[in-house]
Amino acid sequence: ALFPHLIRGHMLSDVVAVLGSLNTIAAELDR
Repeated sequence: ALFPHLIRGHMLSDVVAVLGSLNTIAAELDR
């Protein structure tokens, strides 16, 4: 029962990391 929660947690953290990197790339392109 713990595995689904762990997987969801990793997926959420991955999404946050991807969004953060996209924001950084967008900021670089806007310059």
